[in-house]
Amino acid sequence: MSTVSALVPRVQRGSVSIPSVAAELALRDAARQFCVVTQIWRHTDVSEAGVPEGMISLLANPTSGHYVTLDDGVNTAVTLTFGTDITIGATAAETMVTLITEINTVAGLDITATPAVPASNVCYLRNAVAGEDGEVDIEYSGEEIVVIGMSSRYHRIGLSGLVAAGTASPIVSEILDVVVNGSSTPVQSYEFWYADQMLVFTNTLRDYSSSDSLKITLVVEPALLGSDYPTWLVGERYAEALVGEALFQLLRTPGRPYTSMAMAREYRVDYERGICLARRDRDVLHTTRGGSFVRNSENYGGLQG
Repeated sequence: MSTVSALVPRVQRGSVSIPSVAAELALRDAARQFCVVTQIWRHTDVSEAGVPEGMISLLANPTSGHYVTLDDGVNTAVTLTFGTDITIGATAAETMVTLITEINTVAGLDITATPAVPASNVCYLRNAVAGEDGEVDIEYSGEEIVVIGMSSRYHRIGLSGLVAAGTASPIVSEILDVVVNGSSTPVQSYEFWYADQMLVFTNTLRDYSSSDSLKITLVVEPALLGSDYPTWLVGERYAEALVGEALFQLLRTPGRPYTSMAMAREYRVDYERGICLARRDRDVLHTTRGGSFVRNSENYGGLQG
């Protein structure tokens, strides 16, 4: 991975009065926009298809005496009562922590619980035994409790954190292709939840044992607060385009010592030329199948610039 800082002096050559901080911010925005427009940054994720997941959500703190009953289809069903088995915390998120611990360490079921995100009032449930479909029931009482049974056809696969966790992490902007057990999956079989960076299947996936049963080709864009980029993206091949777009945005900002609309338009040409180059590179490096671009295996890892 690389940063855009090496390109800052080239931006400042366009106008020496441009501050370094402003130049770097403009380059970051140019890189993000470049990826969105060209779809040149792609990532292929290969994993097991996974097993169905259930979900428990606490809309508010449960009332003492309300409960959830979990049944993994093999062991004796377990009822966990809030206020008795589950300590009710100051918030629903605190109560969820206790519930997750109880499920994982005490319940005696082939079910594991994980928080949707840290300090969350939502947890996901899945069967802990490899190969089992996890067809279980979840019974509950209380309007503040919402559940999705593990017999649901929903499968959730988190796609965020391609480089590092947090606000600086690149995000998935589009799903190009989903292949399950060697066959492309119709678009109507899944949904992409952009806000949650989650791929959610609405059809049942089988053959969970294969380590490469699920292949997802993604379009990636840098986060607004990101600073790390693939070396090929900020390398010499597209440097002129990124610098051109950064200068276009900076020079057209009113009221600055370096403001110049005439020069801004000239640098915009460099960006547009780079867009054409990247789109051509993208099409050469990817073969078209069913309207989706699929990365050639020999080109995995992107361009080298």
